[in-house]
Amino acid sequence: MAALTALLLGAEPGQPPVPEAELLSRFLGHPTTTATLRSLRATADARSAGAAVLPNPELSYRHEEARGSAGARTDAVTANITIDLGFVGAARTAAGALRADATPYALRLAISELVCSFRESVLDAATAEAELASVRTAHERLTRLGDQLDALVQAGESAGYDRDRVALARSAHRLDLLEFEADAARLLGRLAALTGGPFDALTLEPLAPLPTLDDALAAAGSDHPRLRLAALEQRAARRDADAASREVAPDLSIQGGGRWDAPPEGGRATPGFEVGATVELPLFDHNRRAIREAEAEEEAWRAEVARAAGELEAEVRAAWGAAAALGEPTPLPADPDRVWAAALQRYAGAEASVDDLLQVARDLEQAERAQARSVDARRSAHLALACALANFDEPNLHSAIDEAIR
Repeated sequence: MAALTALLLGAEPGQPPVPEAELLSRFLGHPTTTATLRSLRATADARSAGAAVLPNPELSYRHEEARGSAGARTDAVTANITIDLGFVGAARTAAGALRADATPYALRLAISELVCSFRESVLDAATAEAELASVRTAHERLTRLGDQLDALVQAGESAGYDRDRVALARSAHRLDLLEFEADAARLLGRLAALTGGPFDALTLEPLAPLPTLDDALAAAGSDHPRLRLAALEQRAARRDADAASREVAPDLSIQGGGRWDAPPEGGRATPGFEVGATVELPLFDHNRRAIREAEAEEEAWRAEVARAAGELEAEVRAAWGAAAALGEPTPLPADPDRVWAAALQRYAGAEASVDDLLQVARDLEQAERAQARSVDARRSAHLALACALANFDEPNLHSAIDEAIR
């Protein structure tokens, strides 16, 4: 079935297992993932673009011509620039700079979420493969037992009931085997789509040591991208609120330029100049709505900082507690092959019935599958802690993630 699964997925049968770090590198380099990251970076860059400190100057040309006997002509070229007396542009530029500082944290948080989701899929596939191996081993036991009993029946040394009883059990168990094979093929096929390349099997990275709870909480509170991002967004919102308040200050518009005045009789134009200034009088519009909206945005980010800190501590404590409680996987108390051999000896010595033998086969399969699930539970708890911290201690994974951030 492994060869058939590999064929269906497009992989060459018998290829060596692909390491988890290589699968992660393929996933982060996949066109779908890179397009997502480019979109996130472009959105962050757009939000971090600050306003200009001064607006663009204006250049105008004016021609005046009076009619009649006293008519005269005037041509003028003037420039106009508006000065923001409240320095609103400076505040918005400062807000943009803070959001630019937040961009790496936003990307790191997004990549962490993508990596967590992908590694959960990898772990599901690895667990399905491990359970499938246990089910295959159990089916092989039933197959060998059925062949042995069939040979004994053919030789007249055993009753047909025992052979038929095992044949029925093996037939029912085959459906379990097919379901586990289909589940493993489905999960491997999903990973093949996410990584852009087929493979036959995978290997997981060794588990990093579990940190102490105090170290995990300290790491979460010191440099977690979610907290750093929210804190920088709060500071940027404060600058936006400052900008909204400063917009109440009047704008000063200064105009100046050269002019040429010609006499009524059409003689030579005389050069001159003109200057002027305009000041807005903030008598009616005090920008109250924009100020309150900006202040509400700042309060929302302040609440997000507090909420993120509380949720993060809860997630770290829960994940760490689960990982610490699971501890090291407990090995099987006895070797399954030795137990099965002893069961066969008891059956051959008429000390146990075929039903007893089938019960031993079921117990061995359940114990081996439980062992695979216990390894999965421990890895899932460690992964949940790494996802809560947005940090993956495995060196091989670090390099793949750093490459994606660059």
